[in-house]
Amino acid sequence: MDNKIEKQEISLMQHIYSTIISLSRKLDKQVNSSDSRLTTRQYMAILAIQCSPNAESSMINIAQKLNTTKQNINQIIPALERKGYVTRSACTNNKRSVSVKVTDAGQKAMLAYSGTGATVMKEFFEDFSKNEMDTLLNLLRKLNNYDGEEYSNIIS
Repeated sequence: MDNKIEKQEISLMQHIYSTIISLSRKLDKQVNSSDSRLTTRQYMAILAIQCSPNAESSMINIAQKLNTTKQNINQIIPALERKGYVTRSACTNNKRSVSVKVTDAGQKAMLAYSGTGATVMKEFFEDFSKNEMDTLLNLLRKLNNYDGEEYSNIIS
């Protein structure tokens, strides 16, 4: 009996996991097709920089805020720099570390993306009540804390 319940629970967990991955890709595709200036990953990197003290951040700090690797950020930041959305320079207190700052063009691209994202989010959540959204957020935070690390949102 317990084995059957365990198999059902594992199947349910697999469905939840695959739905989360599918949903994430679907949202990325929807938002990315609406505004070609920034990808979702680039938007999140700029947001991480803006939420840093003095709107500057090292590559390591950006990676930590986004819960990703420095190598991943080393792909995103040069692409943003080529577009003129960020600048990189040596940190004032540690010449071996690189400081990243958002440019005016980056601010404008982010605002445009935010508007597009807000439209997509409004459509996405139109059938949800506030209570349902609160419940969903709490459940997602609980999932995010599976490894014992406290959930840390970029947007405080």
